[in-house]
Amino acid sequence: LEKAIEIFERGVTLSDRCRKELEDAETRVEILLKRGDKIEAEPFKPTNE
Repeated sequence: LEKAIEIFERGVTLSDRCRKELEDAETRVEILLKRGDKIEAEPFKPTNE
């Protein structure tokens, strides 16, 4: 039982870390748009939150 609890706690820790890394990546993603003769960067805004 003790080993199962340790593994569960490790899984929760890894899940939290992955969620944070995904959130951080989401804030860095930009969409490049061509407008006229120049290319502009626009922040990515997910639609399924």
